[in-house]
Amino acid sequence: MNSNLRTALIAICAALIAVLVYSQTNSFLERRHQLDAQRQEIQKGIAENTASLTEFLELETKPSTITYGEMFERSDDRLKKIGDANIQVATSQLPNDEKEDLKTYLDGMSDVLRLQIAKYRKALILSNDLDTVKRQEEGLDYSNEYELKALSSAREDLVKAFTDSSDAQGAFASQLVSFRRSVADLRSRLSSYILLDDTLLVGAISKNAVKPSGHK
Repeated sequence: MNSNLRTALIAICAALIAVLVYSQTNSFLERRHQLDAQRQEIQKGIAENTASLTEFLELETKPSTITYGEMFERSDDRLKKIGDANIQVATSQLPNDEKEDLKTYLDGMSDVLRLQIAKYRKALILSNDLDTVKRQEEGLDYSNEYELKALSSAREDLVKAFTDSSDAQGAFASQLVSFRRSVADLRSRLSSYILLDDTLLVGAISKNAVKPSGHK
């Protein structure tokens, strides 16, 4: 083969390799940039949801002037945002193990908030039923059979409401304990994300611990 032709072919091959390497490097850097950008957005979402759930859990340990209506409205909005964050994670280019850990964290947050709100809904029903019984007892005409039956029915509702409220509190406390263990396991792997403070979880668990029968 002519030496000039050989030199030309080598030059062409070298140029093609250079173009291929540049293209692959550029593609890699572009994917890396997209991944970094996605992770930053997801980190922001995780931090926002963590901060919001922190506020909800502080209702267990700190005085608050929030009304039931405000609490329920805010919880509905937060649950939607946690769901949106889960979708963002699932459709991202993050590594599968990181996506699975984030899903575990977000699902746990959602479960905790749902059960917390369920506890307060049951507590509200209990409070209303207690008020009903007190009101009927105060104006009771013992000679009126209708009023006696109404009071008996109201007391049955109160007993059921008390049981439901206690069960809801127990379910919430149990979920908090499970979630705390899960977060402890996730912390090292999700070190670049802001997760719930363990002290906060411990405080909420303590406030909702079901007291043994006969405990004073």
